[in-house]
Amino acid sequence: MVRSVCLILGGVLAVAGASLLAGVPTTRTASRPTTRTATRPVGGLPPAEVARVRRLIGRLGDVDPDVRQAALDALCDLRRKAVSYLIAGLNEQAPAVRAGCARALGRAGAAEALHPLTVHLLSDEAAVVRIESAHALSALGRVAALPALAKALRDDTAGVRAEAALSIGQAVRIARARRPLSAEDRALLGVALGPLIDALRDRHSAVRGNAAISLGVLHDPRALAPLLLATLDGDPMVRASACHGLGDLGDRAAGGALIELLDDADVTVRRSAIEALRMITGNTLGYRPRAPRAERRKTIARWRTWWERTKRQLQEQAAGKTRTAGNGEPETGSDPLR
Repeated sequence: MVRSVCLILGGVLAVAGASLLAGVPTTRTASRPTTRTATRPVGGLPPAEVARVRRLIGRLGDVDPDVRQAALDALCDLRRKAVSYLIAGLNEQAPAVRAGCARALGRAGAAEALHPLTVHLLSDEAAVVRIESAHALSALGRVAALPALAKALRDDTAGVRAEAALSIGQAVRIARARRPLSAEDRALLGVALGPLIDALRDRHSAVRGNAAISLGVLHDPRALAPLLLATLDGDPMVRASACHGLGDLGDRAAGGALIELLDDADVTVRRSAIEALRMITGNTLGYRPRAPRAERRKTIARWRTWWERTKRQLQEQAAGKTRTAGNGEPETGSDPLR
């Protein structure tokens, strides 16, 4: 349930990021990249089916959204058989077709699309193609995509930066769900850390919010301080996203900042804060984000009592680690809520 909440909020922020394309230049002066690896895609299809696939790819650029969606669904139904044609379609003249091919490749989970999608993310002249390439890379769930997604956080279009920020966390979630991350994978997580922290200072709130969500997914303790700072952001959606990031991070040291947000004026922030505290402690202490303020203040007082105990415990643990640094047996203690 917690993960689904994060994904829902992340999706809202990604849409907000994409909406920033209005009024922002969406093309570059650089020429469109070419990623075609073969002039004759090999898809294992008879000629009549090849012709059908190519017609479907052409319909990805149709002005009617229903036609575009039907074509996308039909191509995805073909699964592996259409992959090579979709990769070739990334070089079509129409940006809408290139974008549709990128989305279809993400839905197909085509590992061989990793490189061409990376190329288009970083150099396609159309922002919509860069956005769809970032989204597709997240759907592939390959940690190897993180360096390119981190570079895209410097894109000149806010919508691309917002999608890239969210896609980093989504890619890591999917990769972790498949198997434990290797040492090489974990090293790549570190590549994304700094750019995501920098993105918390982006002038667009969608970028900041998505970066906060993904920072928590990295599970890197170095993200704690930047996320705590993000809880003070002037935009409530960014504060809510910072709560989700802190919940994923799971560090009890975030308790004080999260408790302060239980009295936030925005109900979404309050709901996100108590969910993060539940993720960290396993308890809500009866707090209800939509309860009258008088009732909320009573439960907040209980949370502050917990925080005072926890803060002392954390200080004692830190002191214990300092005293026992030489023998590798730090003190651990127990959580007052567990």
